[in-house]
Amino acid sequence: MRSADEVLTLRMSEGAAGYGIYCMLLELLRDADNRELALNAKNLAFALNVPDVDLVDRVLHSPGLFDLSKEGRFSSPWLNLVLQEFDAKRAAAQEAGRRGAAARYAKSNNSQQPYSNPMGGAMATPQQPNTNKHMNNKKENEKNSSTQEIDGSRSSLLGMSWGGYDGAFLYDLSKKPGTPITTIDIETIRNMCSEARARGVTDRNPEAVLDLCLALDLNSEMLSFLLKLSNGGLTNTPIMKEMVHIEWAATGKSGKQKFIPKYPAAYVLTKLLPLAQ
Repeated sequence: MRSADEVLTLRMSEGAAGYGIYCMLLELLRDADNRELALNAKNLAFALNVPDVDLVDRVLHSPGLFDLSKEGRFSSPWLNLVLQEFDAKRAAAQEAGRRGAAARYAKSNNSQQPYSNPMGGAMATPQQPNTNKHMNNKKENEKNSSTQEIDGSRSSLLGMSWGGYDGAFLYDLSKKPGTPITTIDIETIRNMCSEARARGVTDRNPEAVLDLCLALDLNSEMLSFLLKLSNGGLTNTPIMKEMVHIEWAATGKSGKQKFIPKYPAAYVLTKLLPLAQ
């Protein structure tokens, strides 16, 4: 990469510092949604901990390195090309996993069908020995309990709504893996807090929402939704108080045993949505 014509031009004009910033920008793009980011040199410099905003801006506008859109965003053609093979391998692995799961499911179903009788008719499936009856009942109870927990979260969500969001959307949001929270998300929220303090705004704390999402390992989409739900982290409201309570329970700050819900996103939505109605 360092020998490509566009990169050589950058290195000759900006030296190793420019090359280092270019590599860090590629790392940010790799983790970003759709591998593109807002073209804002000031915010990017802050995220990269680079004091020279002008240098970051010059790297962004160095010929041939990035595609700059009319919508004020940028991406890297080189990075997209390099990661095409990675994306193809990941898609192939996911498809192989899906087919493998389907095959196992079909095999499991077939093994539970009545045995064929060569003389005609069907033979009943042999009963499990009595010694295994207790273990089978225990597994069945665990399965039923797990199903009830999932269905309980789903039914709680499907009966709710908030603003333009209906229950089905909220349930899907709570179950999708989504995009991991990146350093850009973190620095953006911290910048929001700094700007709010500079303007004398004291009734909003979006960083508390971020802490909740990090504590429960939620995704970037959930972070955005909870910021909307709490009106940008508006303090001294029932929603924010409940968020703080959940975050304390998750991190052990409340003094109780650490709470790690099995379905954290569904849990958070189930707890918060009634307060928003």
